[in-house]
Amino acid sequence: MTDQSTHSKNCIYIFIGPEGAGKTTQANMLSEALHLPIISTGDMLRHFAKDDTGVLGTAARKMFAEHSYLDAEAMLKMMREQLQDSLYQEGAILDGSLRTYEETRRFNEVFEQLDVEPSVIVLFLTISQEESIQRLVYGRRRADDIIQSVEARLSHFHERLEDRLALIAKKYQLIEINGMPEKEKVHEEIMEKINGK
Repeated sequence: MTDQSTHSKNCIYIFIGPEGAGKTTQANMLSEALHLPIISTGDMLRHFAKDDTGVLGTAARKMFAEHSYLDAEAMLKMMREQLQDSLYQEGAILDGSLRTYEETRRFNEVFEQLDVEPSVIVLFLTISQEESIQRLVYGRRRADDIIQSVEARLSHFHERLEDRLALIAKKYQLIEINGMPEKEKVHEEIMEKINGK
């Protein structure tokens, strides 16, 4: 286990991957290892859907109802507001971002508007579709995780995935992680790869 001193300040770690890949679990484990705060886009969207009566809240509620993704403009606005917080000036871990091609293409606007130039490491957790369905439908038994909605969300994730990965690799450091083993093994691979071992 390494401490935060081996990592550059103002580094943003972004977890991407299909539903059920373990992004939240690994984000929490990395946060504990590096002592960095987490921004969960899922929590952020649920907050807006529940409490916001404006345009962003309406968009978030529509997104959940349709099992789709929020448009890039709204997502980037939310993310910019989150990263303005001084809590994130030393760096942060983003749990669930770069979900669409447009959001990926425009993501750097967040940093430009905040006038910061962080190092960005994108951790792509890969698992099979069968494993996603197994974990989401049969593993957690959440009320909203019926097979149809899970398959719809997986379909959205895979839309233009290769194009998104190409954009990410061009702009940031992209690291692919096997998300299939037990969580401790996945975390171990993450720590080894971000430390260049």
